[in-house]
Amino acid sequence: MVIKVSVLRDPQALTLAALKTLTDRGHDFALLFIGDGTEINNLQSQALEWGLEDRVIWGGFLDQDTLALAYFLGDIFLFPSLSDTQGIVLYEARAAGLPIVATESMASRAVVKPGINGLFAADDPEDFADKIEEVVSRRDQFSEPFDSFSFSHEALGQTYDRLYRETVHQGRSVDPGADSAFARLIEEIKSLLH
Repeated sequence: MVIKVSVLRDPQALTLAALKTLTDRGHDFALLFIGDGTEINNLQSQALEWGLEDRVIWGGFLDQDTLALAYFLGDIFLFPSLSDTQGIVLYEARAAGLPIVATESMASRAVVKPGINGLFAADDPEDFADKIEEVVSRRDQFSEPFDSFSFSHEALGQTYDRLYRETVHQGRSVDPGADSAFARLIEEIKSLLH
C-alpha cells in the first residue's frame, strides 16, 4: 500500500502512516497519542481503516502530572510537526530519556542532535518509519543524558542576567533629539548593574 501524507492532512497522520509502514514490515509497535485536536476523529477513522485499532492508544488530554508519567511509557518520542515554534514537548521527552524522531523544524533543530539523541526524518511515512527502526534498533546510541541543569531556574536566570547586562552595557544609540528622561533611565539602570 502506498501512503501519501498530503492526503492525510495532519502532521500527526505522518506518525500513524509510519506505524502502518512498520507493521507492514512485520514490526510489533504501538503508538500512544496524547492530547486531543481537530483531526482526532479522522486519525481514529484512518487507524480503523488500516487495521491499526489495536496498535493505537488514544490517551486524550492529560494533566501535567499524568503527562510527565506518560513519557516514561514510551521507547521513543515522535515529533512530526513542521510548524511548532516552541516544541516544549521535545524538552519533556528528552528529560524522560527518550530519543526523538522528528521532522526538521525550528523547534526540533534546537533539541535534536542527529545521531546523538535522535534523528531527523523527511515528511514521508517511509523515511519516518526508517528513522524509527534505526533509533529503536540502536537505542543505546541515541541515549545522550539530558542536561537538566541547563534548563533549571538557576541556569536560565543566569542566562537572562547576562543578556540583560550585555544589552544595558551596549545600550541603544540615542538620537541627539531623544528624550533626556530615557537617557537618564538608561544611565540609572547601568549604575545599578555595576
